[in-house]
Parts: sequence; C-alpha cells; structure tokens
Amino acid sequence: MDVPRQRRSKWLKSLLVAIGVGGVVVAALLMPLPRHSGPTAQRASLWLGTVERGDMPRTVRGSGRLAPRRVRWITAVAPGRVERLLVDVGDTVAENAPLLELSNPDLEVRALEASGQLTDARARLAQLSGVLESGRLEQQSRISELRTAHLDAARRTEANEELRKDGMVPALEYAQAQDVERDLAARVGNERRRMNALDRVGRRQLAAERQRIDDLRKIAAFRARQVTDLTVRSRQPGVVHELNVELGQWVTPGTTLGKVAQTDELEAELELSERVAREIAPGQTAHVDTGSGTLRGKVVHVDPTVVEGAVKVTVAFDEPPPSDLRPDQSVVGTVELEVLQGVVYLPRPQTAREGATARLFRLTSAARAVGVDVAFGRASSRFIEVRSGLAPGDQVILSDNPDWADAQQLSIE
Repeated sequence: MDVPRQRRSKWLKSLLVAIGVGGVVVAALLMPLPRHSGPTAQRASLWLGTVERGDMPRTVRGSGRLAPRRVRWITAVAPGRVERLLVDVGDTVAENAPLLELSNPDLEVRALEASGQLTDARARLAQLSGVLESGRLEQQSRISELRTAHLDAARRTEANEELRKDGMVPALEYAQAQDVERDLAARVGNERRRMNALDRVGRRQLAAERQRIDDLRKIAAFRARQVTDLTVRSRQPGVVHELNVELGQWVTPGTTLGKVAQTDELEAELELSERVAREIAPGQTAHVDTGSGTLRGKVVHVDPTVVEGAVKVTVAFDEPPPSDLRPDQSVVGTVELEVLQGVVYLPRPQTAREGATARLFRLTSAARAVGVDVAFGRASSRFIEVRSGLAPGDQVILSDNPDWADAQQLSIE
C-alpha cells in the first residue's frame, strides 16, 4: 500500500516543478526585451544635421551697429557761455547752419581794441608816407638848385677859359671859377647820395610800418573771427546726433559741443573675434542682416587694436541702404573668408572647435544613435570641416546635453 502512494507523491512533485519552470519561461518570453541601454532623448527637441561633401564657404559672424560714414564733431573754437540752443537732437541742418550761440564780452572788447590799433597804425603809415614824400621833394629841390648853380659855374669857367687865352681874365680869377664849379659838382653829388640814403631809410620805415599793419590786421581778423565763432555752426549738412551742452554752461576752446552726421551714407561696424581677425582683410565680401533685409557690402577697414577680445571691422555697402535704416541700429554681419572646395562638412555644433575633436551621436536608426569621436578641420560661422569620424550622408545630433557626456548610445523617442 505504501509503494503506490510514494510513486504518486513523486509524480505530483515533478509535475509541479515542470509547471513552475514552464511558467517562468513563458513569463520571460512574454516580457519585452530592452532595445539597448543609454539615456533617452526626445526627437522633437533634437537639432539634427547631415554630413555633406562639396564646397563649404568659410565665414565669420559678428554683431554690431549701423554708423554714418561722415561724422563731424562740433567743437568750441572760442571760449564763451552758452546763451541759446538753436537746434535739437534729430534736426536736419544745412552746411554752415547755426547750432548754438555763445557770449563772451571780453572777446568783443579785444576785437574792438584790435580794430582801433589797426586804424591807428594805418594813420601813422599815411603820416609817415607824407613826411617822407615832403622830405624827398625838399631834397630834390635842393639838388635842382645846386645843379643849376653848377651848370652856371661850368659855363662861366668855360667862358673864362677862352678869355684867359686872350689875356682878358687873370689866372687867379680863372682858378677861382674852377674851384666854384668843382665845389658845386661835389655838392650836387653829395645831395644826390643823401637823397638815395633818405629813400632807403624811408622805404625801410614804410616796410616796417606796413608789416606792423599786416600783423595788426591778422590780430584784428583773429579777434573778429573769435566773436564770429561765438555763433557755432555746422560744417556739413546732416542730422544733429548729439548736443553735449546746457544753457549757461561755460565752454573752452576744444570742448566737444555736439555731432552732426550724414545719415544718407551708412556703413556697418561689426565686432568680430580676435581669433579670426588675422584672416580678415579689406575687399572681402560681407552680408549684413538689418532685421528688415540683408545688404551686401565689402570690408573697407579692419581696426588694428583689440578691445575686450574683439576687433572692429567696417563694412561699406555696395548700394545705398533703405531710407528707413537709422544710425546705431543693431545688425548682424557675416564676412566671407574663403570657399573650401570638395570637403566633407556639416552644420557647426556648439561644441565644435576648429582643429579639435568632439563627441557626436550618429543616428543608426530612427530610434537609436551611437557616439562617435569626430575630428574637425577648418571652421566657419555656420559649418565646420570633418576630417574623420563621419561620412557624407551620416545624420548626427548637433544638440549638446551634459547628461550625454559619458553615454555610448542614445534612445530616441
């Protein structure tokens, strides 16, 4: 009786074990297998790019502002106090238009004094000219009298000489006549030399007086110009951009009073990284995005100095910009450095650096991406050359996420 009962008990245990093992296997088969390990990314949040082969334009990008090409700073020429502001910021002015008025009584007094000194000097010149002319006439009259006496003595001597031959004139009288003639001749010569000397002295005096008048004229003109400069004028047509003074303020020569700019000729001033400044040169093509359109131009100036890690580059437009643009308006510009022909490239990720290596995730399917180390070459503001790690046609994730730093693969949902 015991043997059959033991056999039934063993068979029952075996059956239960078999049922348990089968249940585990079935449960294992019914459980979904994990696709792969790694973080999960949402496709909608990913920035994807495709590797291509072809011509890659190398460009650099920077922000900046629009600036007028012709700017004229208005400075004070004469010292004075601001009495009137004749224009406001934003007003359009013509060349030589008055901008503001200064006052300085001292300058006005000095101008009057200089004008008076000039008038006195001119009067002295006229007086000196009269005195010298009168003296010259007197000297000429004296010479004329002596010359007449000398001619008379010469005729008398000649006549006495004929009479002396006939014995009608004593030798003593003839000798005395000769002495008189020689004396008068010497006096005529002396007076002529004296007149020449007086002429030379007179010319020097007149020249000195004229030079003094010329100096006083310059001083008077300068003083008068200082008074005129108390009315500050624009030296070019344009729009008033700044007025840096207030009523009652005292200004000295050289003080900046304002700025007038011609707004019909604008240019772009871009700030580009100093790392690429050595590759930028005048003549390179540039495109400037003003927010309402893109303008084409060329680099005309590269600032030789670096300010806070940036270099200022000036771009002149090929065509006049639209009239709705204004100075100091913010813009974004791109300068074309060169075109790399027949290279492998992709849109530039944020972590990609020229000549460096970075880790990107290449899509192997719609739901999976694996990490690859990519060696980069020359870079542009939008694209970067691929030296190794990727091939044309590969699709990669360009987004950067610190949670993926150590991951070998990603799940994409």
